[in-house]
Amino acid sequence: VSSVNDGIPNAWRAAKFGGNGTTTNALSCATCDPDLDQADNWHEFRANTDPNDPASVLAAGRPTRSGQDMILPFASASGVTYRTWARDSIGSGSWTMLADQLIGNGSPLQITDIDAAGFPTRFYQLQVLP
Repeated sequence: VSSVNDGIPNAWRAAKFGGNGTTTNALSCATCDPDLDQADNWHEFRANTDPNDPASVLAAGRPTRSGQDMILPFASASGVTYRTWARDSIGSGSWTMLADQLIGNGSPLQITDIDAAGFPTRFYQLQVLP
């Protein structure tokens, strides 16, 4: 239940910010970013990250080369489902899905981008699924 109809359950808001979670303030609103990690509370809720810890944020790690492949690591959160994408240009072109329905377990996960080491550039996107 979200008493303020912003998609964040009262129980989550109460657990992270105190009170009963049925109201918001300058720290607990859906668009607020109290830890200044560039992820607002709505995105922190979806990714199961801590809105009060700037080190707790949805982000992929630095890709590393393994033979002709690129390995994309990322920290996962328990119960969160992820999808990863790649493309060759940051501003244009289609995203290609690399992996879908990856279930987080609280441990680091990694995706292998087959034969991607030969590309001059490669960009990755990590998505949280509903």
